[in-house]
Amino acid sequence: MDGDLSKANLSGANLTQCNFKGTNLSHAKLDGALAAKAMFAQANLANASFVKLRGREALFAEASAPWADFTGADLSMCVFLRASCPSVKFVDANLTYAELSHGDFTDADFSGAVLQRARLHKIKDDGATFGANRAAAFGTDNEIAQAEEWQPPAS
Repeated sequence: MDGDLSKANLSGANLTQCNFKGTNLSHAKLDGALAAKAMFAQANLANASFVKLRGREALFAEASAPWADFTGADLSMCVFLRASCPSVKFVDANLTYAELSHGDFTDADFSGAVLQRARLHKIKDDGATFGANRAAAFGTDNEIAQAEEWQPPAS
């Protein structure tokens, strides 16, 4: 897609299954938008607002979302694989069954977020705020981590 929608106001829009792959959505407003199964892979989401977004099963893989605000968003079953999300807000968001593996969530705020069975495998979370719900998520799986780091013997 690779478009420029920076500063766009898409609040309340029906973006179901829309493709924003590689799109610049920095400083955009998507508050209350319907974005189930939308694709935000490799998108620039810096400082974007997704407050109360309804984005079940949306794809945010390899997105760059520093300081984005997902407060109160429904992100159940979303994929944030290898996403860069420092200082992102997931306050009171629903991340049930979400995939956040290998993402950067440094200084992120997960206060009140539902993390039931979310996958937090090898995430960077220095300075991140989690409530008691973190216990409901899956952390790093050591066997998978070892397999990911395996290197063939030098010949």
